[in-house]
Amino acid sequence: MIKHEFKLFVGLLFLLILLNNRANGQDNTVGTIIKTGDAYNSYTLFSPGGNKVVYLIDNYGRIVHQWETEYYPGMAVYLMEDGSLFRAGKVPNVKIPGGGAGGNVIKYSWSGDVIWKYTISDDFSRSHHDFEVLPNGNILMLIWERYELEEALAKGRNPDKLTGEKLLVEAILEIEPLSYSTGNVVWEWHAWDHLVQDFDETNEETWGVVADNPGRINLNYTNHDRDGYDWQHANSISYNAELDQIMLSVKNFDEIWIIDHSTTTQEASGEKGDLIFRWGNPITYGAGTVEDQMLFAQHDAKWIVSGLPDEGKILIFNNGRYRPGDDYTSVVKIEPTIGEDGIYERSIENRYLPVTYDYEFKAEEPTDFFAYYISGAQQLPNGHILICDGTHGNFFEIDENEEEVWRYINPIILGGFVAEQGQEPVDSRGGPNNPVFRATKYSKDYAAFVGRDLTPGAFIELNGILLSSKLSPTSTNVFPNPTQGVMNVRSDSQINRIQLLNMKGQIVFDKKFHSRTVEILFDRLPKGIYQMLLNQEPVSKILLNR
Repeated sequence: MIKHEFKLFVGLLFLLILLNNRANGQDNTVGTIIKTGDAYNSYTLFSPGGNKVVYLIDNYGRIVHQWETEYYPGMAVYLMEDGSLFRAGKVPNVKIPGGGAGGNVIKYSWSGDVIWKYTISDDFSRSHHDFEVLPNGNILMLIWERYELEEALAKGRNPDKLTGEKLLVEAILEIEPLSYSTGNVVWEWHAWDHLVQDFDETNEETWGVVADNPGRINLNYTNHDRDGYDWQHANSISYNAELDQIMLSVKNFDEIWIIDHSTTTQEASGEKGDLIFRWGNPITYGAGTVEDQMLFAQHDAKWIVSGLPDEGKILIFNNGRYRPGDDYTSVVKIEPTIGEDGIYERSIENRYLPVTYDYEFKAEEPTDFFAYYISGAQQLPNGHILICDGTHGNFFEIDENEEEVWRYINPIILGGFVAEQGQEPVDSRGGPNNPVFRATKYSKDYAAFVGRDLTPGAFIELNGILLSSKLSPTSTNVFPNPTQGVMNVRSDSQINRIQLLNMKGQIVFDKKFHSRTVEILFDRLPKGIYQMLLNQEPVSKILLNR
Protein backbone atom coordinates (compact mmCIF):
# COMPACT_ATOMS: atom_id res chain seq x y z
CA MET A 1 0.00 0.00 0.00
CA ILE A 2 2.81 2.40 0.92
CA LYS A 3 4.67 1.45 -2.26
CA HIS A 4 1.52 2.13 -4.31
CA GLU A 5 1.02 5.58 -2.76
CA PHE A 6 4.69 6.40 -3.31
CA LYS A 7 4.35 5.54 -7.00
CA LEU A 8 1.22 7.69 -7.20
CA PHE A 9 3.03 10.58 -5.57
CA VAL A 10 6.00 10.27 -7.95
CA GLY A 11 3.64 10.12 -10.91
CA LEU A 12 1.73 13.20 -9.79
CA LEU A 13 4.95 15.05 -9.06
CA PHE A 14 6.28 14.20 -12.53
CA LEU A 15 3.05 15.43 -14.10
CA LEU A 16 3.24 18.67 -12.11
CA ILE A 17 6.83 19.26 -13.25
CA LEU A 18 5.80 18.53 -16.82
CA LEU A 19 2.93 20.98 -16.62
CA ASN A 20 5.10 23.66 -15.04
CA ASN A 21 7.61 23.24 -17.85
CA ARG A 22 4.78 23.84 -20.28
CA ALA A 23 3.66 26.80 -18.23
CA ASN A 24 7.09 28.31 -18.81
CA GLY A 25 6.47 28.25 -22.55
CA GLN A 26 7.86 24.82 -23.49
CA ASP A 27 5.74 22.88 -26.00
CA ASN A 28 2.97 25.45 -25.77
CA THR A 29 1.08 24.56 -28.91
CA VAL A 30 -2.64 25.17 -28.35
CA GLY A 31 -4.99 27.26 -26.24
CA THR A 32 -4.07 30.72 -24.95
CA ILE A 33 -0.40 31.32 -25.67
CA ILE A 34 -0.11 35.04 -24.85
CA LYS A 35 -2.25 37.29 -22.67
CA THR A 36 -1.14 40.61 -21.30
CA GLY A 37 -3.07 43.06 -19.18
CA ASP A 38 -3.63 45.18 -22.29
CA ALA A 39 -5.74 42.53 -24.04
CA TYR A 40 -9.29 43.67 -24.75
CA ASN A 41 -11.55 42.68 -21.85
CA SER A 42 -13.84 40.37 -23.78
CA TYR A 43 -15.10 36.93 -24.70
CA THR A 44 -14.25 35.32 -28.04
CA LEU A 45 -16.80 33.42 -30.15
CA PHE A 46 -15.73 30.82 -32.71
CA SER A 47 -17.00 27.73 -34.50
CA PRO A 48 -14.17 25.24 -35.18
CA GLY A 49 -14.06 23.66 -38.62
CA GLY A 50 -15.34 20.09 -38.79
CA ASN A 51 -17.02 20.44 -35.39
CA LYS A 52 -20.64 21.01 -34.40
CA VAL A 53 -19.97 22.99 -31.21
CA VAL A 54 -19.76 26.80 -30.98
CA TYR A 55 -17.52 28.08 -28.17
CA LEU A 56 -17.42 31.29 -26.18
CA ILE A 57 -14.14 31.59 -24.26
CA ASP A 58 -12.50 34.15 -22.01
CA ASN A 59 -9.04 35.55 -22.65
CA TYR A 60 -7.49 32.64 -20.78
CA GLY A 61 -9.14 30.13 -23.08
CA ARG A 62 -11.66 28.94 -20.49
CA ILE A 63 -15.13 28.04 -21.77
CA VAL A 64 -17.78 30.42 -20.46
CA HIS A 65 -20.56 29.12 -22.73
CA GLN A 66 -21.10 26.76 -25.63
CA TRP A 67 -23.82 25.71 -28.06
CA GLU A 68 -24.29 22.13 -29.26
CA THR A 69 -25.61 22.21 -32.82
CA GLU A 70 -26.88 19.71 -35.35
CA TYR A 71 -24.70 20.76 -38.28
CA TYR A 72 -21.07 21.22 -39.19
CA PRO A 73 -20.30 24.90 -39.82
CA GLY A 74 -21.59 26.52 -43.00
CA MET A 75 -19.04 29.11 -41.94
CA ALA A 76 -20.35 32.33 -40.26
CA VAL A 77 -21.66 32.61 -36.68
CA TYR A 78 -22.87 35.70 -34.78
CA LEU A 79 -24.01 36.42 -31.21
CA MET A 80 -26.89 38.87 -30.97
CA GLU A 81 -27.60 41.41 -28.24
CA ASP A 82 -30.53 39.38 -26.89
CA GLY A 83 -28.26 36.37 -26.33
CA SER A 84 -29.45 34.42 -29.36
CA LEU A 85 -26.96 32.87 -31.75
CA PHE A 86 -27.20 32.86 -35.56
CA ARG A 87 -25.10 30.20 -37.25
CA ALA A 88 -24.75 28.90 -40.81
CA GLY A 89 -25.02 25.13 -41.10
CA LYS A 90 -23.69 22.80 -43.77
CA VAL A 91 -26.39 20.81 -45.57
CA PRO A 92 -25.29 18.07 -48.03
CA ASN A 93 -25.84 19.03 -51.66
CA VAL A 94 -24.00 17.14 -54.40
CA LYS A 95 -25.40 19.42 -57.12
CA ILE A 96 -23.70 22.52 -55.72
CA PRO A 97 -20.47 21.59 -53.92
CA GLY A 98 -17.74 24.05 -53.08
CA GLY A 99 -15.50 25.50 -50.42
CA GLY A 100 -17.54 27.43 -47.86
CA ALA A 101 -20.73 25.57 -48.72
CA GLY A 102 -23.62 25.97 -46.30
CA GLY A 103 -27.31 25.47 -46.92
CA ASN A 104 -29.08 26.99 -43.95
CA VAL A 105 -29.07 29.65 -41.27
CA ILE A 106 -30.27 28.70 -37.78
CA LYS A 107 -31.14 30.89 -34.82
CA TYR A 108 -30.49 29.36 -31.38
CA SER A 109 -31.51 30.60 -27.96
CA TRP A 110 -28.82 31.16 -25.31
CA SER A 111 -29.66 27.73 -23.92
CA GLY A 112 -29.25 26.09 -27.34
CA ASP A 113 -32.85 25.60 -28.46
CA VAL A 114 -33.60 26.13 -32.15
CA ILE A 115 -35.78 29.22 -32.57
CA TRP A 116 -35.72 29.49 -36.36
CA LYS A 117 -34.20 27.58 -39.25
CA TYR A 118 -34.18 28.62 -42.90
CA THR A 119 -32.80 26.38 -45.64
CA ILE A 120 -31.71 27.31 -49.15
CA SER A 121 -30.23 24.20 -50.71
CA ASP A 122 -31.57 22.62 -53.90
CA ASP A 123 -30.48 21.88 -57.47
CA PHE A 124 -30.34 25.58 -58.42
CA SER A 125 -29.32 27.49 -55.29
CA ARG A 126 -27.42 27.07 -52.05
CA SER A 127 -26.48 29.51 -49.30
CA HIS A 128 -22.79 29.70 -48.49
CA HIS A 129 -20.09 31.33 -46.35
CA ASP A 130 -21.72 34.33 -44.73
CA PHE A 131 -24.95 36.16 -43.90
CA GLU A 132 -25.90 39.43 -42.23
CA VAL A 133 -28.64 40.10 -39.65
CA LEU A 134 -30.17 43.48 -40.47
CA PRO A 135 -31.35 46.01 -37.86
CA ASN A 136 -34.98 45.13 -38.69
CA GLY A 137 -34.35 41.42 -38.01
CA ASN A 138 -34.27 40.33 -41.65
CA ILE A 139 -31.39 38.18 -42.88
CA LEU A 140 -29.21 38.87 -45.92
CA MET A 141 -28.06 35.49 -47.24
CA LEU A 142 -25.23 34.96 -49.69
CA ILE A 143 -26.37 32.51 -52.39
CA TRP A 144 -24.77 30.46 -55.14
CA GLU A 145 -26.98 30.06 -58.22
CA ARG A 146 -26.15 27.26 -60.62
CA TYR A 147 -26.35 27.92 -64.35
CA GLU A 148 -25.81 25.22 -66.93
CA LEU A 149 -23.23 25.34 -69.71
CA GLU A 150 -25.80 26.26 -72.35
CA GLU A 151 -27.14 29.13 -70.26
CA ALA A 152 -23.68 30.59 -69.76
CA LEU A 153 -22.87 30.33 -73.46
CA ALA A 154 -26.17 31.99 -74.34
CA LYS A 155 -25.17 34.98 -72.19
CA GLY A 156 -21.86 35.36 -74.07
CA ARG A 157 -19.46 33.30 -72.00
CA ASN A 158 -16.33 32.25 -73.87
CA PRO A 159 -16.40 28.41 -73.99
CA ASP A 160 -12.65 28.39 -73.32
CA LYS A 161 -13.45 29.97 -69.95
CA LEU A 162 -15.81 27.20 -68.87
CA THR A 163 -14.86 24.22 -66.73
CA GLY A 164 -17.38 21.41 -66.46
CA GLU A 165 -21.06 21.81 -67.17
CA LYS A 166 -22.08 24.50 -64.68
CA LEU A 167 -21.25 28.00 -63.53
CA LEU A 168 -21.93 29.30 -60.02
CA VAL A 169 -22.99 32.95 -59.89
CA GLU A 170 -23.58 35.05 -56.78
CA ALA A 171 -26.93 36.30 -55.52
CA ILE A 172 -28.27 37.92 -52.35
CA LEU A 173 -31.64 37.17 -50.79
CA GLU A 174 -33.17 39.17 -47.94
CA ILE A 175 -35.31 36.88 -45.80
CA GLU A 176 -37.97 38.04 -43.37
CA PRO A 177 -38.16 35.32 -40.68
CA LEU A 178 -41.65 34.01 -40.04
CA SER A 179 -42.49 30.78 -38.20
CA TYR A 180 -40.06 28.07 -37.13
CA SER A 181 -38.78 27.20 -40.62
CA THR A 182 -40.38 29.71 -42.98
CA GLY A 183 -39.62 33.18 -44.25
CA ASN A 184 -40.50 35.69 -46.95
CA VAL A 185 -38.03 36.77 -49.62
CA VAL A 186 -38.55 40.55 -49.44
CA TRP A 187 -35.62 41.71 -51.60
CA GLU A 188 -33.13 40.09 -53.95
CA TRP A 189 -30.16 40.85 -56.14
CA HIS A 190 -28.58 38.59 -58.77
CA ALA A 191 -25.16 39.06 -60.38
CA TRP A 192 -26.63 37.26 -63.42
CA ASP A 193 -28.62 40.46 -64.16
CA HIS A 194 -25.50 42.66 -64.29
CA LEU A 195 -23.15 41.13 -66.83
CA VAL A 196 -21.11 42.61 -69.64
CA GLN A 197 -18.92 40.86 -72.21
CA ASP A 198 -16.94 41.72 -75.33
CA PHE A 199 -16.65 38.18 -76.72
CA ASP A 200 -19.98 37.64 -78.49
CA GLU A 201 -21.24 40.81 -80.17
CA THR A 202 -24.39 39.04 -81.36
CA ASN A 203 -25.65 39.00 -77.76
CA GLU A 204 -27.26 42.41 -77.41
CA GLU A 205 -28.21 41.83 -73.77
CA THR A 206 -24.65 41.63 -72.45
CA TRP A 207 -22.47 42.97 -75.29
CA GLY A 208 -20.43 46.07 -74.42
CA VAL A 209 -17.02 47.56 -73.84
CA VAL A 210 -15.94 46.34 -70.41
CA ALA A 211 -14.01 49.53 -69.59
CA ASP A 212 -17.11 51.62 -70.36
CA ASN A 213 -19.26 49.63 -67.93
CA PRO A 214 -17.48 49.58 -64.54
CA GLY A 215 -20.77 48.86 -62.77
CA ARG A 216 -21.20 45.58 -64.64
CA ILE A 217 -19.44 42.24 -64.16
CA ASN A 218 -17.23 40.95 -66.96
CA LEU A 219 -18.70 37.55 -67.83
CA ASN A 220 -15.35 36.37 -69.20
CA TYR A 221 -13.03 37.57 -66.46
CA THR A 222 -11.06 34.74 -64.86
CA ASN A 223 -7.85 34.79 -62.88
CA HIS A 224 -4.91 32.43 -62.22
CA ASP A 225 -5.97 28.84 -61.60
CA ARG A 226 -9.44 29.94 -60.52
CA ASP A 227 -11.21 29.22 -63.79
CA GLY A 228 -13.47 26.56 -62.30
CA TYR A 229 -17.23 26.50 -62.00
CA ASP A 230 -17.15 28.57 -58.78
CA TRP A 231 -16.54 31.63 -60.90
CA GLN A 232 -16.83 34.54 -58.44
CA HIS A 233 -16.66 32.93 -54.99
CA ALA A 234 -17.92 35.64 -52.66
CA ASN A 235 -16.97 34.86 -49.06
CA SER A 236 -18.37 37.69 -46.92
CA ILE A 237 -21.31 40.09 -46.82
CA SER A 238 -21.55 43.32 -44.82
CA TYR A 239 -24.32 45.90 -44.45
CA ASN A 240 -24.00 49.64 -43.82
CA ALA A 241 -27.25 50.91 -42.30
CA GLU A 242 -26.32 54.60 -42.65
CA LEU A 243 -25.68 54.23 -46.39
CA ASP A 244 -28.19 51.39 -46.92
CA GLN A 245 -25.56 49.56 -48.94
CA ILE A 246 -24.30 45.97 -49.12
CA MET A 247 -20.69 44.93 -49.59
CA LEU A 248 -19.38 41.59 -50.84
CA SER A 249 -15.85 40.22 -50.76
CA VAL A 250 -15.44 38.45 -54.11
CA LYS A 251 -12.33 36.32 -53.80
CA ASN A 252 -11.91 35.09 -57.36
CA PHE A 253 -12.12 38.66 -58.67
CA ASP A 254 -9.71 39.89 -55.96
CA GLU A 255 -12.04 42.78 -55.18
CA ILE A 256 -14.91 44.02 -53.05
CA TRP A 257 -18.27 45.05 -54.53
CA ILE A 258 -20.81 47.49 -53.12
CA ILE A 259 -24.49 47.40 -54.10
CA ASP A 260 -27.33 49.83 -53.37
CA HIS A 261 -29.88 48.21 -51.05
CA SER A 262 -32.36 51.12 -51.20
CA THR A 263 -33.71 49.77 -54.49
CA THR A 264 -36.75 47.62 -55.02
CA THR A 265 -36.20 44.08 -56.25
CA GLN A 266 -37.29 45.16 -59.72
CA GLU A 267 -34.87 48.10 -59.67
CA ALA A 268 -32.12 45.84 -58.37
CA SER A 269 -32.44 43.70 -61.51
CA GLY A 270 -31.73 46.69 -63.74
CA GLU A 271 -29.22 49.52 -63.98
CA LYS A 272 -29.83 50.65 -60.38
CA GLY A 273 -28.61 47.23 -59.28
CA ASP A 274 -25.23 47.61 -60.99
CA LEU A 275 -22.17 47.82 -58.76
CA ILE A 276 -21.77 51.33 -57.32
CA PHE A 277 -18.25 50.68 -56.03
CA ARG A 278 -15.59 48.04 -56.55
CA TRP A 279 -12.01 47.98 -55.33
CA GLY A 280 -8.95 45.80 -55.23
CA ASN A 281 -8.36 44.74 -58.82
CA PRO A 282 -9.22 47.29 -61.54
CA ILE A 283 -8.17 44.78 -64.19
CA THR A 284 -11.63 43.25 -63.77
CA TYR A 285 -13.27 46.30 -65.35
CA GLY A 286 -10.51 47.23 -67.78
CA ALA A 287 -9.06 50.12 -65.79
CA GLY A 288 -5.65 48.94 -64.67
CA THR A 289 -2.74 46.51 -64.75
CA VAL A 290 -1.15 44.02 -62.38
CA GLU A 291 0.70 46.90 -60.70
CA ASP A 292 -2.64 48.44 -59.71
CA GLN A 293 -3.98 45.33 -58.00
CA MET A 294 -4.26 45.73 -54.21
CA LEU A 295 -6.29 42.70 -53.03
CA PHE A 296 -5.32 39.07 -53.41
CA ALA A 297 -7.87 36.32 -52.61
CA GLN A 298 -9.18 38.45 -49.73
CA HIS A 299 -11.81 37.59 -47.10
CA ASP A 300 -14.02 39.33 -44.54
CA ALA A 301 -14.53 42.83 -45.95
CA LYS A 302 -16.62 44.92 -43.56
CA TRP A 303 -17.40 48.51 -42.70
CA ILE A 304 -16.06 49.70 -39.37
CA VAL A 305 -19.21 50.76 -37.53
CA SER A 306 -19.87 54.13 -35.91
CA GLY A 307 -18.26 54.61 -32.52
CA LEU A 308 -15.17 52.52 -33.28
CA PRO A 309 -11.75 53.85 -34.23
CA ASP A 310 -11.59 54.54 -37.99
CA GLU A 311 -15.38 54.39 -38.24
CA GLY A 312 -16.69 54.38 -41.79
CA LYS A 313 -13.54 52.87 -43.25
CA ILE A 314 -13.48 49.37 -44.70
CA LEU A 315 -11.45 46.62 -43.00
CA ILE A 316 -10.26 43.70 -45.16
CA PHE A 317 -8.31 40.51 -44.51
CA ASN A 318 -5.99 40.46 -47.52
CA ASN A 319 -4.94 36.81 -47.68
CA GLY A 320 -2.21 37.46 -50.24
CA ARG A 321 -2.57 34.31 -52.27
CA TYR A 322 -1.49 34.81 -55.91
CA ARG A 323 0.31 38.01 -54.93
CA PRO A 324 3.14 38.79 -57.38
CA GLY A 325 6.40 37.63 -55.86
CA ASP A 326 6.16 36.10 -52.38
CA ASP A 327 2.81 35.17 -50.87
CA TYR A 328 2.06 36.94 -47.59
CA THR A 329 -1.00 38.12 -45.71
CA SER A 330 -1.89 41.63 -44.57
CA VAL A 331 -4.82 43.29 -42.84
CA VAL A 332 -5.77 46.55 -44.52
CA LYS A 333 -8.14 49.49 -44.16
CA ILE A 334 -9.32 51.67 -47.01
CA GLU A 335 -11.36 54.88 -47.09
CA PRO A 336 -13.40 55.25 -50.30
CA THR A 337 -13.96 58.74 -51.63
CA ILE A 338 -17.65 59.67 -51.79
CA GLY A 339 -18.70 62.90 -53.51
CA GLU A 340 -21.36 65.32 -52.30
CA ASP A 341 -23.78 63.59 -54.66
CA GLY A 342 -23.23 60.31 -52.80
CA ILE A 343 -21.39 58.72 -55.73
CA TYR A 344 -18.11 56.88 -55.21
CA GLU A 345 -15.39 58.77 -57.04
CA ARG A 346 -12.94 57.43 -59.61
CA SER A 347 -9.51 58.61 -60.73
CA ILE A 348 -8.72 60.08 -64.12
CA GLU A 349 -7.78 56.53 -65.17
CA ASN A 350 -11.34 55.47 -64.28
CA ARG A 351 -10.18 53.48 -61.22
CA TYR A 352 -12.26 53.66 -58.05
CA LEU A 353 -10.49 55.53 -55.25
CA PRO A 354 -8.48 55.28 -53.04
CA VAL A 355 -5.29 54.54 -54.90
CA THR A 356 -3.89 52.49 -52.03
CA TYR A 357 -4.51 51.38 -48.44
CA ASP A 358 -5.19 53.82 -45.62
CA TYR A 359 -3.57 51.29 -43.25
CA GLU A 360 -1.75 47.98 -43.64
CA PHE A 361 -0.56 45.46 -41.06
CA LYS A 362 1.82 42.68 -42.05
CA ALA A 363 4.47 40.68 -40.27
CA GLU A 364 7.90 42.22 -39.78
CA GLU A 365 9.11 39.54 -42.17
CA PRO A 366 6.00 39.49 -44.41
CA THR A 367 6.22 35.83 -45.43
CA ASP A 368 6.08 34.79 -41.74
CA PHE A 369 2.32 35.49 -41.84
CA PHE A 370 0.44 33.79 -44.65
CA ALA A 371 -3.14 32.57 -44.25
CA TYR A 372 -4.03 31.28 -47.68
CA TYR A 373 -7.77 30.74 -47.15
CA ILE A 374 -10.74 31.75 -44.92
CA SER A 375 -9.78 34.15 -42.02
CA GLY A 376 -10.88 37.63 -40.91
CA ALA A 377 -10.20 40.73 -38.84
CA GLN A 378 -12.15 42.85 -36.37
CA GLN A 379 -11.68 46.45 -35.24
CA LEU A 380 -11.96 46.55 -31.44
CA PRO A 381 -13.25 49.53 -29.43
CA ASN A 382 -9.92 49.98 -27.61
CA GLY A 383 -8.09 50.63 -30.87
CA HIS A 384 -6.72 47.10 -31.14
CA ILE A 385 -7.40 44.71 -34.02
CA LEU A 386 -8.34 41.05 -33.61
CA ILE A 387 -6.86 39.00 -36.45
CA CYS A 388 -8.07 35.48 -37.18
CA ASP A 389 -5.57 33.42 -39.17
CA GLY A 390 -8.29 30.92 -39.92
CA THR A 391 -6.01 28.71 -42.00
CA HIS A 392 -4.04 27.84 -38.88
CA GLY A 393 -6.83 28.32 -36.30
CA ASN A 394 -4.80 31.12 -34.77
CA PHE A 395 -6.37 34.29 -33.29
CA PHE A 396 -4.19 37.18 -32.18
CA GLU A 397 -4.84 40.72 -30.98
CA ILE A 398 -2.50 43.58 -31.81
CA ASP A 399 -2.41 46.99 -30.16
CA GLU A 400 -1.94 50.40 -31.80
CA ASN A 401 1.82 49.73 -32.02
CA GLU A 402 1.14 46.36 -33.69
CA GLU A 403 2.43 44.51 -30.64
CA GLU A 404 0.70 41.25 -29.76
CA VAL A 405 -1.26 41.38 -26.52
CA TRP A 406 -3.20 38.11 -26.92
CA ARG A 407 -2.87 34.92 -28.95
CA TYR A 408 -5.01 31.80 -28.97
CA ILE A 409 -4.61 28.63 -31.03
CA ASN A 410 -7.74 26.58 -31.65
CA PRO A 411 -7.10 23.12 -30.12
CA ILE A 412 -9.91 21.37 -32.02
CA ILE A 413 -8.72 19.60 -35.13
CA LEU A 414 -10.89 18.33 -37.97
CA GLY A 415 -12.98 15.37 -36.94
CA GLY A 416 -13.74 16.84 -33.53
CA PHE A 417 -10.58 15.70 -31.76
CA VAL A 418 -8.74 17.92 -29.31
CA ALA A 419 -5.02 18.52 -29.55
CA GLU A 420 -3.19 18.50 -26.22
CA GLN A 421 -0.17 20.55 -25.21
CA GLY A 422 2.95 19.52 -27.10
CA GLN A 423 0.81 18.14 -29.93
CA GLU A 424 0.77 20.20 -33.09
CA PRO A 425 -2.72 20.63 -34.62
CA VAL A 426 -1.67 19.41 -38.08
CA ASP A 427 -2.67 16.67 -40.48
CA SER A 428 -0.57 13.72 -41.65
CA ARG A 429 1.13 15.93 -44.25
CA GLY A 430 2.09 18.57 -41.71
CA GLY A 431 -0.55 21.04 -42.90
CA PRO A 432 -2.90 22.99 -40.58
CA ASN A 433 -5.75 20.85 -39.33
CA ASN A 434 -7.58 23.23 -36.98
CA PRO A 435 -9.24 25.81 -39.26
CA VAL A 436 -11.66 28.47 -38.07
CA PHE A 437 -13.62 30.58 -40.55
CA ARG A 438 -13.63 33.63 -38.32
CA ALA A 439 -13.37 34.65 -34.65
CA THR A 440 -15.19 37.55 -33.00
CA LYS A 441 -14.58 39.32 -29.69
CA TYR A 442 -17.51 40.65 -27.66
CA SER A 443 -16.99 43.10 -24.82
CA LYS A 444 -17.82 41.75 -21.37
CA ASP A 445 -20.46 44.47 -21.07
CA TYR A 446 -22.16 43.37 -24.32
CA ALA A 447 -25.93 43.24 -23.84
CA ALA A 448 -26.08 39.49 -24.53
CA PHE A 449 -24.18 38.78 -21.31
CA VAL A 450 -26.37 40.75 -18.90
CA GLY A 451 -27.84 38.39 -16.30
CA ARG A 452 -26.07 35.33 -17.78
CA ASP A 453 -23.97 32.83 -15.86
CA LEU A 454 -20.50 33.22 -17.36
CA THR A 455 -18.52 31.44 -14.67
CA PRO A 456 -15.32 30.24 -16.35
CA GLY A 457 -15.21 26.48 -16.75
CA ALA A 458 -12.69 24.11 -18.28
CA PHE A 459 -10.13 24.83 -20.93
CA ILE A 460 -10.89 23.03 -24.18
CA GLU A 461 -7.46 21.39 -24.19
CA LEU A 462 -5.87 19.11 -21.59
CA ASN A 463 -8.86 18.69 -19.29
CA GLY A 464 -8.94 22.27 -18.12
CA ILE A 465 -5.33 22.78 -17.00
CA LEU A 466 -3.79 26.18 -17.67
CA LEU A 467 -0.71 26.05 -19.82
CA SER A 468 1.17 29.33 -20.05
CA SER A 469 2.98 31.35 -17.41
CA LYS A 470 2.59 34.39 -19.66
CA LEU A 471 -1.03 34.62 -18.57
CA SER A 472 -0.65 36.12 -15.11
CA PRO A 473 -0.27 39.90 -14.95
CA THR A 474 0.71 39.77 -11.26
CA SER A 475 3.62 38.27 -9.34
CA THR A 476 2.34 35.50 -7.06
CA ASN A 477 4.24 33.10 -4.84
CA VAL A 478 2.51 29.84 -3.89
CA PHE A 479 4.28 27.54 -1.38
CA PRO A 480 4.90 24.82 -0.38
CA ASN A 481 4.11 23.05 -3.65
CA PRO A 482 3.52 20.09 -3.47
CA THR A 483 1.61 20.51 -0.20
CA GLN A 484 0.18 18.21 2.45
CA GLY A 485 -2.85 20.48 2.82
CA VAL A 486 -1.58 23.86 4.05
CA MET A 487 -0.51 26.44 1.48
CA ASN A 488 0.67 30.06 1.62
CA VAL A 489 -0.12 32.56 -1.11
CA ARG A 490 1.67 35.90 -1.43
CA SER A 491 0.89 38.44 -4.13
CA ASP A 492 2.07 41.94 -5.07
CA SER A 493 -1.59 42.90 -5.43
CA GLN A 494 -4.51 42.41 -3.07
CA ILE A 495 -5.98 38.91 -2.85
CA ASN A 496 -9.76 39.14 -2.89
CA ARG A 497 -10.65 35.59 -3.83
CA ILE A 498 -8.95 32.22 -4.27
CA GLN A 499 -10.49 29.29 -6.11
CA LEU A 500 -9.30 25.82 -7.08
CA LEU A 501 -10.40 23.89 -10.17
CA ASN A 502 -10.04 20.13 -10.40
CA MET A 503 -8.93 18.29 -13.55
CA LYS A 504 -12.50 18.48 -14.90
CA GLY A 505 -12.56 22.25 -14.62
CA GLN A 506 -14.99 22.17 -11.67
CA ILE A 507 -14.64 24.70 -8.83
CA VAL A 508 -13.87 22.70 -5.67
CA PHE A 509 -12.63 25.51 -3.40
CA ASP A 510 -13.85 29.09 -3.27
CA LYS A 511 -13.01 31.58 -0.50
CA LYS A 512 -12.83 35.38 -0.23
CA PHE A 513 -9.94 37.29 1.40
CA HIS A 514 -8.75 40.86 1.86
CA SER A 515 -4.97 40.69 2.09
CA ARG A 516 -1.76 40.22 0.13
CA THR A 517 -0.70 37.20 2.19
CA VAL A 518 -3.01 34.33 3.08
CA GLU A 519 -2.75 30.81 4.46
CA ILE A 520 -5.16 28.16 3.18
CA LEU A 521 -6.09 24.78 4.60
CA PHE A 522 -7.27 22.23 2.03
CA ASP A 523 -8.58 19.76 4.57
CA ARG A 524 -11.44 18.29 2.54
CA LEU A 525 -9.91 17.88 -0.90
CA PRO A 526 -8.60 14.57 -2.22
CA LYS A 527 -5.01 14.34 -3.43
CA GLY A 528 -4.44 15.42 -6.99
CA ILE A 529 -3.52 18.31 -9.28
CA TYR A 530 -5.52 21.54 -9.13
CA GLN A 531 -5.54 24.87 -10.94
CA MET A 532 -5.47 27.88 -8.64
CA LEU A 533 -7.31 31.08 -9.57
CA LEU A 534 -6.47 34.33 -7.82
CA ASN A 535 -9.17 36.97 -8.19
CA GLN A 536 -10.66 34.64 -10.85
CA GLU A 537 -7.44 34.65 -12.89
CA PRO A 538 -5.23 31.54 -13.26
CA VAL A 539 -1.90 31.83 -11.44
CA SER A 540 -0.55 28.39 -10.60
CA LYS A 541 -1.00 24.64 -10.60
CA ILE A 542 -0.65 22.86 -7.28
CA LEU A 543 -0.13 19.26 -6.24
CA LEU A 544 -2.04 18.20 -3.14
CA ASN A 545 -0.53 15.07 -1.56
CA ARG A 546 -1.61 13.74 1.80
